[in-house]
Order: sequence, then structure tokens, then C-alpha cells
Amino acid sequence: MTLEEIYDDIDFICQTKSDPLSYPETDKLRNVNRWYHKAQELIIDNMNDWYFQGEYAVCDLVKDQEEYIFPSDILKLDRVEINYTGGENDWTVAKPVPIERIKYPLSNKDEVYTKTSPIFFLPDTLSIAIRPKPDNNIAKGLKIYYQKDIKELSEKTDKPSLAEPFHRILSLGASLDYVIANQILEKRNTIKSELNELLDRLVVYYSHRNITSKARIIPRFSDYK
Repeated sequence: MTLEEIYDDIDFICQTKSDPLSYPETDKLRNVNRWYHKAQELIIDNMNDWYFQGEYAVCDLVKDQEEYIFPSDILKLDRVEINYTGGENDWTVAKPVPIERIKYPLSNKDEVYTKTSPIFFLPDTLSIAIRPKPDNNIAKGLKIYYQKDIKELSEKTDKPSLAEPFHRILSLGASLDYVIANQILEKRNTIKSELNELLDRLVVYYSHRNITSKARIIPRFSDYK
């Protein structure tokens, strides 16, 4: 369904086609995108060994540089791999370590961690830091696996990234918001029942899927002199 078709379905469910001002498109759009995010959250919370909106991103390692900027669409970080040599089979999985659990001073030049057992930590919400730092520039030496955030719908030709059978979650959800706000109780239970059934089917369906594609991350150089 396109966004325009989702709007039409909302009007059909809520019987608002003859009075467009009773449910303006600005309100519909807000509620549709809110349910779009809810659907994504539900999928991620209930997944097992696959990734919704899964991507991997690569960038070059830069000599003596520890910090690298995340892709702008990252929602959840799943895995980090580092290749310090450039060799085809020299990838190592980096271990996540909360920054508060790192006992030695990060400002020291001496490395405590080794290239066979690297770690990564998150200095902020925008970047990743790795230890030990690279000794050399290595093309495509850093790879992260992550789940990307959805792109909200805005144009009437836009389609949600959910599988087609579950697009109606957005129109049912936005319709539920409308009938609750306007206290149309005779429609609420019917809409809620159909919506919950679709949400249950959504979890079952996506637990059998695996999506992977490619993106980019960008090195960040910081000089604290």
C-alpha cells in the first residue's frame, strides 16, 4: 500500500471520507508513522537470529585512530569486526565493553588489548571507538553489522518497508487512534482485535526472514592537543 492508499483505508475504516477535516492528513501522517515505528520496535524485540532492516557498513582503518562515526540511519548495533592486516582471512570479532568498565586510562598510548582480542566501546551515541588502534592504514578494515532505522513516510507514493500483508497495521493503528480520541466506542474493539491479530502475525512472519545489505561508515579524526 502507498501512503495514499493507507489514507484511503483510514477513511474507509473511520468513515471520514465525506468530511476530510474530521481527520486531517497531518494527523493521519503523524499517527501512521507512529504505528510504523511501533511495528519496527515489535519486530526487533521479538526477533531471534535475523535482523530487521539489517545492514553492514565498512570503512577504512586509519593509523592511530580509534573513533569512527556511525551511519546516520543506525538504530541498533549488532556486531563489530576488525581487520588489522588487510588479509582476506584476518578478521577478528571485537568484544563490546562498556566504557565505565575499562579500568586503564584511555589517554595512555600504551595498549592493553591485543589485535587478536580487540574491544570496542561507545564514547557517544554517534560513534564507535576501537582498541587497540591500527598501526597502519587498512582499506575497508572495519565492518559493523547493525539494524537501521526506518525512513518515515511522507509522500503519498511512499510505501512502508513492511511486507505487504502487514501494511494495514498502519491504517488500523491510525484508525484506532482516531476512534479513541473521538470516543467512538462501537468501533474501538473491532479495530483493536483486527490490529492485534495482524501484529501477532507480523512477529511470526518476520521471525523467518533475514535481510542484509551494504552501507558506509566514516572515519573520524580527533586531535585533543
